Amino acid sequence: MHKAVGDTPVIFENSYVLPSLYTYYFPDAKALDYNTKSYRKTNYNLENDCRLSGQKVWHYQITGEHDSALTYIDTKYNPGLLHPIEKFTCVNALKIIPQHLPEKLKTSASFPIQVELQNKSDQTITLYNELEINYAFLLLSPISLMQTAVIKLKAILLLPDKRPGFPLI
Repeated sequence: MHKAVGDTPVIFENSYVLPSLYTYYFPDAKALDYNTKSYRKTNYNLENDCRLSGQKVWHYQITGEHDSALTYIDTKYNPGLLHPIEKFTCVNALKIIPQHLPEKLKTSASFPIQVELQNKSDQTITLYNELEINYAFLLLSPISLMQTAVIKLKAILLLPDKRPGFPLI
């Protein structure tokens, strides 16, 4: 992989092992882990990813599928595809907060939930690319609620949280 990407940072998807191994064998390399909502957080995605903001990075997606338009990395451990991202948008400091949750909700009932997107870092986050936020809430007390949604944002600045968050519906 290092031959393919050179000194360009790599963002690994859903793996705490791969960025650890990559930086072990290439100590000067920059690597982070980005987890989808179904994978646990690790030190590789809790750190400040804004250090890569605006830079070209490679997104490594673990898959056995080939795509002729992308670079396929064939390994015994976790083969995958390298997706180029010309300008990286940091996301680890973003926090999604549900607003005005109901106290009671009938089983299988639908209820629209407004969420607030807050920037918890000390710097402005620039969205260089379309940012898709796919989230899920599971609240077990006082009500059981599972909310999933996908929100797409384009070309905005998320200021540090010195003001109310950016409301999304």
